[in-house]
Amino acid sequence: MRSTLAYTWIAAATAACVAAPLAVSANPVSDAWITTKVKVRLIRNPGIAPLNVNVDTHDGFVTLAGTVTTEDGKREAARQALRVDGVTNVANELRVEPKAPTGV
Repeated sequence: MRSTLAYTWIAAATAACVAAPLAVSANPVSDAWITTKVKVRLIRNPGIAPLNVNVDTHDGFVTLAGTVTTEDGKREAARQALRVDGVTNVANELRVEPKAPTGV
C-alpha cells in the first residue's frame, strides 16, 4: 500500500512539474518561430520585397518596419503577418516609397 501511494504521489508531482511550464506560457508558439513564419510568408508574396522589411516579434505582437513600394504591399504585409499562428497583433510601421522611374 505504501509503495502504491508513493508511486501515485511521484506520478502526480511529475505531472504537475511537466504541466506547470505549459500553463505559464500564454503563447505556446515562440517569437522566433513567428518571426520566421512571417518572413516566409513575405518572401512568398510577389508584391513585397522581403529584404526591405524587418519583422520583430515580442509575445506574439509583430512589428513590421522598413519600406514597400505600394500601399497595397503595406496592407498585404500586415495581412500575411496576421495569418501566422501565434500572432496576436501587428504594428504596421512600413513606409511606402514608390520605385523611381527607370529610363527616360
